[in-house]
Amino acid sequence: MLCYLCRAVRNHLCRMETPEEQVAEIKRKKEKRDDTFSKFFLDLAKLSLTSMVLGNIVPLFNGSAMNLLNVILFVVGIITAVILTLIARRLLE
Repeated sequence: MLCYLCRAVRNHLCRMETPEEQVAEIKRKKEKRDDTFSKFFLDLAKLSLTSMVLGNIVPLFNGSAMNLLNVILFVVGIITAVILTLIARRLLE
């Protein structure tokens, strides 16, 4: 029984990471998290551009008139896409 416990403690102590390895692991996880968040914000930018901007250009091709709401959504879509892209760029830096 005692020999088993000694072996278990020795194996646990041998697997302990050095502080440098722990710092490297934390840095790697932070970079991965930032990369994932930046992809998320880029996808949101693409969705807002597609839905608000391209969706409101369709009345021009149908021959119907553009009303004020379409113009406002067009501008808001462009601003939203730019802001989300800037957030994603900032996360990648």
